[in-house]
Amino acid sequence: MNSFVASEVSTVHVERPTAEIIPYPTRVRPPAPRPEDRLARALEGLNAAMEEQKAAVATWRGALGDLRTTTAGLGESLRRYSGGLASLGDDMAALQAKARALETWAVQAGASQMGVSQAGAGATGTGATGMGITGTGIALAD
Repeated sequence: MNSFVASEVSTVHVERPTAEIIPYPTRVRPPAPRPEDRLARALEGLNAAMEEQKAAVATWRGALGDLRTTTAGLGESLRRYSGGLASLGDDMAALQAKARALETWAVQAGASQMGVSQAGAGATGTGATGMGITGTGIALAD
């Protein structure tokens, strides 16, 4: 076995780098706010909010004005449209009256033409008392 003798041991000294420890910075606390300062900040905030509200109300009023203008234009457009529809209705009634008058004239002209052609050909209609015009639903009596 090896015997270890304490006198033979020499001490080894190792130098380690040293570091400088920096203390953590401390905060300086602001002084406690005075009640007057709090009130002044609150009033400044209130004034700023009132200015924002004033601007919002002005914008809202402008939008209401635009809406009023738009609805007035829409009302005028609807009045013109209604007038156009009334005029169209009048025109349609006039055309309907003309169509009925033309229809009456055509029936009378057809009947007189039919009467002339039937008189020369003899009575070959629907019987001794009347004559029928096929396809028109018109039946004329003698």
